[in-house]
Amino acid sequence: MADTLVRVTLANVSGVGADSYVNDFVFSGSVALTALVTSVQAFYNSGTTGTILAEVIGAVVSRTANACYIDTYDLTGHLDGSPHGSPTSHTAFTLTPSLSSGITQLPYQDCLVLSTRANYGTALERGPTASMPTPESAQDDGAPATHMGSTRPRASLRGRLYIGPLNSAALDGNGRTASGAGGTSRLKIQAPALLAAQPSWSVWSRRTASTHPIVQGWIDDEAGVRRTRRTKIAGKVAWP
Repeated sequence: MADTLVRVTLANVSGVGADSYVNDFVFSGSVALTALVTSVQAFYNSGTTGTILAEVIGAVVSRTANACYIDTYDLTGHLDGSPHGSPTSHTAFTLTPSLSSGITQLPYQDCLVLSTRANYGTALERGPTASMPTPESAQDDGAPATHMGSTRPRASLRGRLYIGPLNSAALDGNGRTASGAGGTSRLKIQAPALLAAQPSWSVWSRRTASTHPIVQGWIDDEAGVRRTRRTKIAGKVAWP
């Protein structure tokens, strides 16, 4: 396989598939699937107490044996984002328990934001004007399928992962993911460890239908929000 998508699905304690939380990792080049799965699982579960990423992932994620799973997909011929077919492997695993002592659970949509980038080379932040796809929401309102706009070559060399949901151990006393907070300190260990184990970890650019090995990354100093991870049906409290 030339390029592989490794999709991690963290199951919700509700047992409802639509409530699961998904992270995608992409690797370029020919690497054994078992090695990729082992490395990605270690990203969440490896280390000692205080360095394990899964410890700051909220208790809403199931810790039942083999409730979570990792699927791999062959991206050959599908780097443009076209459907890539059925998984080439499926591996169930158990997520390490969440911290509990003195811990509260954060809103489900709060996440640690792990950004990555490939080598920019001579790529510009803003490139020349070119034809590009129009968002589907705009097309639904009658916009054409393509439009002219400023290209963003460097943006195609950046990626982002939203790690969560979280518990309060992920943040500092001010509610931020500052460098000394539990979530950031763990990501600063686990992300480089994954890159060291799998140097083919890459940014996937669907616009250019290509993958680019990651050379660097950073972690936002405040929690990100993934609105799709909000509670699907929220309760309401009447007043007065």
